[in-house]
Amino acid sequence: MSTTSIVPRTWKRRIAGIVSATLIAITGAAVTGLAAPTPAHAATCTSYNYSYGGNGTCVSYIQTLLNWQPGIDLAVDGAYGNLTRQAVVARQTSWRYWDSSVVVDGIVGPRTWAYLCSPYYYGTGPAQSYPFAVARAAGCRV
Repeated sequence: MSTTSIVPRTWKRRIAGIVSATLIAITGAAVTGLAAPTPAHAATCTSYNYSYGGNGTCVSYIQTLLNWQPGIDLAVDGAYGNLTRQAVVARQTSWRYWDSSVVVDGIVGPRTWAYLCSPYYYGTGPAQSYPFAVARAAGCRV
């Protein structure tokens, strides 16, 4: 091999090594291609809004968390249908009684998620029956 073909590769390797070492020092993680978001910054169900017509695992979490609320008994099927919407509107209406920032629109957005993610019922402390595992899976910080 000639010297001219070795030199560029050596410099490229050195530069790549310096860049990688710098990124590892800054982020604390090795970078290979595009790095995936860390779990602490990964999007969760609570990062999105859900409404009529939606479906999936996050809607199942919403239904489970709604079922913990008094007077609600939804089938946990992962489909945001009419009954799920009615349950969301009913809870939003009751929460609005204490908190005027709650909008009664049937959409599970940031304010509704905040209430669904709360294991406290009327300020009496965490309820033992609260579905903590589901709440954590949805992205609630409980």
